[in-house]
Amino acid sequence: MIGTTIGNYEVQRLIAEGGMGKVYLAVHPGIGRRAAVKVLPAADAADPEIVSRFITEARAANAIRHPNIVDIYDSGVIEGGLPYIVMEYLEGETLKQVLGRGPVALDDVLDWGCQVAEALAAAHSHGVIHRDVKPENLFLVADARRPGRKQVKVLDFGIAKLQRLTMDQVHKTRTGALLGTPLYMSPEQCLSLKDIDARSDIYSLGVILYEMVAGKRPFDGDGLFVVISRHITEPPVAPTVHRADLPPPIEAIILQALAKDPARRQGSMSEVLTQLELARWDLAGADEAPNRPRQEALPSAKTFKRSELAAFLAEIDAMLTEPVVMEIAGGAAALLAHGARGETKDINSFSAFDERIGLVAPLTTHKIPLQLAPVTYAPAYYDERRRRLDLPLRNLVVWVPDRHDLLLMKAVRAANHDLQVIEDMHRVKPFNLERILERYNDCMGGVIRATGPEIFDRHLRLIIEKLFGKRNVRSTLGFTMR
Repeated sequence: MIGTTIGNYEVQRLIAEGGMGKVYLAVHPGIGRRAAVKVLPAADAADPEIVSRFITEARAANAIRHPNIVDIYDSGVIEGGLPYIVMEYLEGETLKQVLGRGPVALDDVLDWGCQVAEALAAAHSHGVIHRDVKPENLFLVADARRPGRKQVKVLDFGIAKLQRLTMDQVHKTRTGALLGTPLYMSPEQCLSLKDIDARSDIYSLGVILYEMVAGKRPFDGDGLFVVISRHITEPPVAPTVHRADLPPPIEAIILQALAKDPARRQGSMSEVLTQLELARWDLAGADEAPNRPRQEALPSAKTFKRSELAAFLAEIDAMLTEPVVMEIAGGAAALLAHGARGETKDINSFSAFDERIGLVAPLTTHKIPLQLAPVTYAPAYYDERRRRLDLPLRNLVVWVPDRHDLLLMKAVRAANHDLQVIEDMHRVKPFNLERILERYNDCMGGVIRATGPEIFDRHLRLIIEKLFGKRNVRSTLGFTMR
């Protein structure tokens, strides 16, 4: 293989070898760009299922296009029928190598954890679940934007599940097949459940965060079935047993991610990202002002009534000394401005903002986002359609999306809770189907490009079916939606 040309790249030397093939250093002779070329072994190339997994890796990573996910440049088949992938060449070390030297500094734990969570949140927003998140698949390179810091690259989407309408075109795991690394697998993976969702990646990240702070994994053992049994049945030992100085909010994030029941974990990887960002903010604030009162523990996700949200905004307003704009999206906006009657939990660590809002407000000249989004999700022309919330506030200016824009934002996920919020809004004031279709066509370049047209269309159809019935969807959307 060395000395040959694969695609547009000349192979120079072997740099790694693993379960999904050999990886070579290669150089583009025209522009001098170095790349890593992964080639599937001949024995595996004869297995259609392995080839399908290999191709899935390229499709999954290429679909996401995130700075914390390794770039895929090209793919194809060399002479002899061996599939290959040309990807970004990385210089550095894996997180596994770092962990071999012991626990990680808390600042790095939060920095690297945020980067991994952001990459996986982006993957999940594109319908891609990694399903094999482990230290070997997290590569640390020098961060060109932050001297002295590391940038994390998530590797190996080889067993990723693409939750798209084209599922028949990608690898489908056989029922009962155990794919993943047992030391970092979720209980549902250990049980070989068929329907594995994004919360499985949350659990795996929880295991990695635990190992980074404690210097050891939460569940270990002498054999495969011992480890699997512990993932399924045993509660983790509190990380503070191994690291007494671990702040309670960080421990709370890790233990919530390690919940056996997926429903008790964070609702999404975006929520994990927000929790980690807030914990990082809190840690930095503690270093700068050690006498400032600290939050004792990260509160569990909870629901808020309209009166509670209004009261909380009034408390923030009282802390401000200059005008600040806060934009609210999601269930909070629906509840406050657009008539959702039920309670909402569509707020990321909302109760943690009261202590921090006073610190950030003097430094803010434009707005304070209520939610951290891994991708751009606001439709085109959103800024022209947002409305000011009519609340008796002195310094705080609250903006919320137009209700039809909010519906399109909900269509990014269309989770059960999102559907409930939209149905609540529809009961109070029915949506206009023509307006929905008009906004859909307006935002073809924004939210849809960020989310993936197949997933967005499917979610939006689900919402419209619930609001207007299947017959109306068939007769109207078949001609109007692209």
